[in-house]
Amino acid sequence: MKRTKILAVDEESFIAIVLLCSTSVLFMNVVLRYFFRMSTIWAEEFIRYSMIWISFIGSAVCFRKGIHFGVDLILRVKSRLFVRGVKIFIETACLAFCCFLLKYSLDLVLFTKGTRQISLAMQVPLWTVYAVIPFSAALGVLYEVVRVLMLCIGEDPPSRIDSEPEEAIES
Repeated sequence: MKRTKILAVDEESFIAIVLLCSTSVLFMNVVLRYFFRMSTIWAEEFIRYSMIWISFIGSAVCFRKGIHFGVDLILRVKSRLFVRGVKIFIETACLAFCCFLLKYSLDLVLFTKGTRQISLAMQVPLWTVYAVIPFSAALGVLYEVVRVLMLCIGEDPPSRIDSEPEEAIES
């Protein structure tokens, strides 16, 4: 469990650092463009790729926290056995999606690596940009396996679905 917490801190720290870097590069490029009439060629590409990385790592964080897209109306039913069955089905469907994404994104990365394509401005191999997809999918598989196992042994994994909306708490 401690390793999962360390991994969680690492993911969220990575997202924060990449967001800070891309914001700094964007700010620098705006200052260069408007005050000095020049700009960097690679800034737009760097920001685009960093947003892709932030999005995919962020999706893995959502799988870990159980805050992926869902409709929780059916989970408001009083039967605990039915709710547990629905949760296991949902988490298993998410696991299947992550496995599907992992397999096909690995195919994409290997294909792109074989073509030896590089980005125009930064001159980095494109497979390194695409590598975030199987990486985040593998994290999603790991988190979903843990969540399904927790549900199967009778524990409730952490989830925002289980909590009441803040409006209901305040009233």
